[in-house]
Amino acid sequence: MNKKGLILIFLFVVSALFVVSSPQAATDNQVEVTLKYVPSAYVPMGQVYVEFDRRFLDDNMVFGIHDTIYFAFYYDVCIETWGGAVTTGGGVQPENWFYDTPDPNSTCLYTETRFIGTMNVMLDNYDMGMSNFDIGVNNGNYQDIVLKLKQGWHYMTIIAAELVSDCNHTTWEWQYAKDDKKFYVALDKDDTPLLLEDAWYNTVDVTTNAVHSENLKQWYDWTSFESTPRPVAEAVHNQYATATVGNESTPIVTDITVQYNASNTLFDLADTAYGLGFGNIFGMGPLTYLWIVNNKPADIAVSNITYDPSDYSYEPETLSGFTKGQNYIYFVLFGFKTDDFAMYWTYGDTPAPQLACDTAIFSLYIGPEINYPEEPTCPECTTCPEPTPGFGIFISVSMLGLAAVLIMVRKRK
Repeated sequence: MNKKGLILIFLFVVSALFVVSSPQAATDNQVEVTLKYVPSAYVPMGQVYVEFDRRFLDDNMVFGIHDTIYFAFYYDVCIETWGGAVTTGGGVQPENWFYDTPDPNSTCLYTETRFIGTMNVMLDNYDMGMSNFDIGVNNGNYQDIVLKLKQGWHYMTIIAAELVSDCNHTTWEWQYAKDDKKFYVALDKDDTPLLLEDAWYNTVDVTTNAVHSENLKQWYDWTSFESTPRPVAEAVHNQYATATVGNESTPIVTDITVQYNASNTLFDLADTAYGLGFGNIFGMGPLTYLWIVNNKPADIAVSNITYDPSDYSYEPETLSGFTKGQNYIYFVLFGFKTDDFAMYWTYGDTPAPQLACDTAIFSLYIGPEINYPEEPTCPECTTCPEPTPGFGIFISVSMLGLAAVLIMVRKRK
């Protein structure tokens, strides 16, 4: 079996900074901070595992104007990188699993049960992905961007999924890991954060629809490997919603809808000229998805192992655990695709399996919106007027568009 080598360099590239406002938004109260990624660390836990490094970012930390928000995380995830990285199995765990030598004298034929996994990082309503972090180099990979965040509470979440077989390689199950931190942004980091109050009587009904790829805005073609079929999730209804605070006599329900497409089949794996690949594009394996509310535990995890083409919709499910103020709802979809660089460097001869992630993120603001203090705009003054708190309306969604640059170098044996 040929082993493949590569160097992965993931860079932050700021592509756009823009604001999407709610229909009632009137003012923009934002604080400029620097988000700084510190190299993450692989920790061999023997199972899928992610955790933020609390030395850098922990719950309830307060940041002020021009502060730097450092973050890092630990992980143990079978990330396939077509050639090696600081991860379980050296980046070729699917090959380790596929080419594992059976022991006919043992109750368990194989020693390898972890097949493949991936992880994803979200900040509020921005999907940071995992491609912004270089897991191939654990030193000197500091990255930072300057951005504006709304005054108030913010959420950073890391989620991982991994497909695991039994020791006889006959059955499958999805395993998950998640960690999150909430932090507060103000003009002055000595400010006292606003109290987070539960919105006990506010819920969200989610409708999840599986659709054909041609019905997606990010349309792609399933007829060939070159058309890069991949998991895609899209918000359909109420991506930016507001709601009044419910009470016992008048509970408030918000409806949201997401649509998606991803492979949901049994595997068709094959030994190719350069290692493990898909034998058939229509046998790329199962999908799974989760719903997450703010920094609450993941909810409604769906594990699909076989595909039923008649099952293209699900009955609405109900999410709870919201707070008064800004909330974020994450639909996180994990599914298989072919490794683009394996296809490129082997002239299309190696459709190597890769687990990918896509998200649809919804913003829900509950209750009256708050007019936070404005940043002083008189730098020439010796004494600027003190900002005063009040109530009003502010822009409810701030999104940062980033692009990830990926450079891969492959050497053949």
